[in-house]
Amino acid sequence: MAFLPLCVFSFTVPFILGLDDFAGYVPLFDLINVFGFAIGVFSGHMFLNIMLYIGVVLLFIILAYKIFAYQTIWGKKPTLTTQDVQENDHTFY
Repeated sequence: MAFLPLCVFSFTVPFILGLDDFAGYVPLFDLINVFGFAIGVFSGHMFLNIMLYIGVVLLFIILAYKIFAYQTIWGKKPTLTTQDVQENDHTFY
């Protein structure tokens, strides 16, 4: 999803879903505070959407790295035996 459609999505969805909740706050604010509150809600929702997508991408990158690292380390010999430790006493396990 491109940035501009994400912004439009972030501005419309909380407004549509939260009309009843938002109406309860309206008597507490004047026009300036309502505008600031709305911008804060919209930008917060947009930030959470962006971080959701970034988190999913990072999850797959981290999992791919973990799989690669474990296959590289344990691919040749899957277990560590006492004989390995005795033969390589200079290596830190």
